[in-house]
Amino acid sequence: MSTSANCPGLVAIPPSASWGGVLSHNLSRPVSLLLGVRREEIRAQLVEAARAHTEKLVVEAGQRGIPVPRCQTPPALGAPIVMTGHQPVLYHPGLLFKEQMLMSFAGAASALPMSVTIDLDQGDGGSFLAPCIHDGALLLRQRSVAAQGGGMFRDQHVADEGRLREIFGQVSADLEASSLFHLVAPVRGVADLYLRLQGMPIPQAHSIARRAICGHSHLEIPLSGLIELPAARAFLAAIVSAGRGFSEAYNSALDAYRAAHRIRNAANPFPNMKLAAESWELPLWRFGREGRLPVFGPGETGTVGSIAPRGSIVTLLLRGLCSDLFIHGLGGGTYDPFVSDFARSFLSQELPSFVVASRTRHLFPARVAELERDLEMRSRLREVVSHPRRFLGQQLFTAAEERRIVAAAAEREGLIGQLHSAESDAQRSSISHELNEINRALRGVLQETGLYRRLHAQDVTQAALDRWRCRELPFFFFDCGTP
Repeated sequence: MSTSANCPGLVAIPPSASWGGVLSHNLSRPVSLLLGVRREEIRAQLVEAARAHTEKLVVEAGQRGIPVPRCQTPPALGAPIVMTGHQPVLYHPGLLFKEQMLMSFAGAASALPMSVTIDLDQGDGGSFLAPCIHDGALLLRQRSVAAQGGGMFRDQHVADEGRLREIFGQVSADLEASSLFHLVAPVRGVADLYLRLQGMPIPQAHSIARRAICGHSHLEIPLSGLIELPAARAFLAAIVSAGRGFSEAYNSALDAYRAAHRIRNAANPFPNMKLAAESWELPLWRFGREGRLPVFGPGETGTVGSIAPRGSIVTLLLRGLCSDLFIHGLGGGTYDPFVSDFARSFLSQELPSFVVASRTRHLFPARVAELERDLEMRSRLREVVSHPRRFLGQQLFTAAEERRIVAAAAEREGLIGQLHSAESDAQRSSISHELNEINRALRGVLQETGLYRRLHAQDVTQAALDRWRCRELPFFFFDCGTP
């Protein structure tokens, strides 16, 4: 991992050079059967469905005048599948990096790259942050290209022309007022894309926009489509059939995981399933008029066709049966070891190892570096009083300010020498009083320096630094070249 103003922070765990070895290891011990579902069966269905979905994206993009690359051609029959996935939101550079690494590594490994869109989660799929600088302070304004954000991602659509023009007009105006003129053209290009995509479901629109901007050609499938595959339905039916035993084992694995990792938060990495005398919760969702709700057995498990996996079971399915190497982001890298533990303890299966990829990019790296230095220096200012000579000759103070500090420091050092040689308590008390006075005077000298005033300016705060180094600005504000 490296971070600097000129080299954005990259995270690859393990280092990407060793991913080929991880893939080879996974291929040497594949999971052939999981909850009664055969790996070969689900993969044949998966690749066919993903190719159909991706080709549909390409066709729909072309119908709207948006050129995108044709979908990825499998390197060979039975080629390993490298996979990643995320909710259908406007990606920031960290999320885009997973997709870039998917394309890059799969190409080098002669593998089939595939992404799963987790469209059954909830949130505002059109939401994004845009910068505005006012009087030197950074504001992050939230916008959304969704007609109505909220509920499941799959049910959201891109807003109409009037709303889109208003949103991107506001963003462009803020950029121009902030003298961020170099960002105006990329924003207008993105605005043109979403104007062509108006009314389209948010998941598909975001995929087409990324493909158009970044040139990606990997296969893609929404989770809502993947779980309609016969083999996936059989996988979910097996969980339902396992009933209370599945939930009890799930809770037991969670309790053991928290104990082993000293996790006190009962909702981390996932909450336990609720168990009552006559019912049990399963890590599944059911869909009805009320929206997305937890599944409880035995009464709510009869209709498998309306059931979908929750987070841990999604990754169990994707890692266990659908892919040979899964690329997680930072969040998945944190929670997914639990899924491995659960598969090992309850299903007696060793899941394929996963890797982690993410990227931190700052839109204003110079300001971030400056604020980091200033806040670190401000935390050390109290040392100027106790060790003033450590801070001299570093161009932190003007020549006049250094002379005042040197004079006060010399007087302080003399008093400390007298204190050490004092022969009575009365002498020590008198000298200590003088020493307190000179320390107070030294603090006064420090507070009158330009450095002190600069480090205590209104915009030199941790909150300001957090805004300037926000890593969740959308990828189109940055160069989208290959990693």
